[in-house]
Amino acid sequence: DLVKQGIDPRTHRKEAKSALIAKIAMSKTFKECAQAYMDAHSATYTNDKHRKQWGSTLKTYAYPIIGNMLVADISMRNILDVLNQPVKGKDGQTSGGLWQTRTATAERLQGRLKVILDFATVNQYRKGVNPANWSDVLATQLPSPSKIKPRRHHPAIPYTEANEFMEALNKVSGISARALEFLIHTAVRSGSVRIATWSEIDFKNKIWRIPAEHTKTKEEHRVPLSEQAINILKALPKGSNADYIFPSPKNKPLSDMALSEVMRGMIERGELKTKAVPHGFRSTFRDWAAETTAYPDEIRKAASGHTTGDETKKAYQRTDLLEKRRDLMSDWSSYLTTCTNKS
Repeated sequence: DLVKQGIDPRTHRKEAKSALIAKIAMSKTFKECAQAYMDAHSATYTNDKHRKQWGSTLKTYAYPIIGNMLVADISMRNILDVLNQPVKGKDGQTSGGLWQTRTATAERLQGRLKVILDFATVNQYRKGVNPANWSDVLATQLPSPSKIKPRRHHPAIPYTEANEFMEALNKVSGISARALEFLIHTAVRSGSVRIATWSEIDFKNKIWRIPAEHTKTKEEHRVPLSEQAINILKALPKGSNADYIFPSPKNKPLSDMALSEVMRGMIERGELKTKAVPHGFRSTFRDWAAETTAYPDEIRKAASGHTTGDETKKAYQRTDLLEKRRDLMSDWSSYLTTCTNKS
């Protein structure tokens, strides 16, 4: 029949086989795409915990429903099935849908579903509109997260109580307490403090160079160190084989709960009356700088490790305002140690 139609049977078989191979190659499940995406972006995760959180969320909520589906077949209805799946409470009873009862988790999950399906589209595993997009798709079907449950900021100590807190903290012994003290003076994220190494400290120029892989922005962040911050470092024991500035008893980085435990203990002992967490001190610092100083907003943001300005401005402003930030951090440390034990 093929010959009568003027078709070479050998060429026809080769073309059919090639088309089948191509179709199989393009037929990817959601789980396969998710794994490929996480492997391709492994370097962008802040730490191993971040990667595990990504995989754990998908494994718990997405894979049971769409994990084995071809990404080409996933529709908005399937995404809604994931985001609205029933959630059981501690008593084993269904307490409602995921989007309504665990909104923060569901919102993070929606973002991850979107980027994985974007990844699939770019790789030509699927076509059309991304059914996990919030704008123009899910926004027409689900209430805004902010309307369900207002965002809660990390509880922070008012800056007016900061020096009183520092006086109490100064009396707490232990490497975790010193790490918290250093964190407050530098106004950086706790993760950067916990994994900081001595090689990152330039004592001569009083600078802490946080490597790009240890920052949220994935850019090196230079932190000007005040005299008080330098004194904290100089007072620490440093063994001949020490790598981490604030090591655990096993010479590994402190756990992510170590600094929180210090504050929890202070609350239990009555040394701290305001419920707060270590990360909240970044807000304490920003509030103090905004309320009591005349430093420009871009300097205050840069001191917190945030990117400043729009793309055009950043293209021309190549400096990280280090010396201007040095004055700000020196004033902050002086404020913290006013009427307290001097570092």
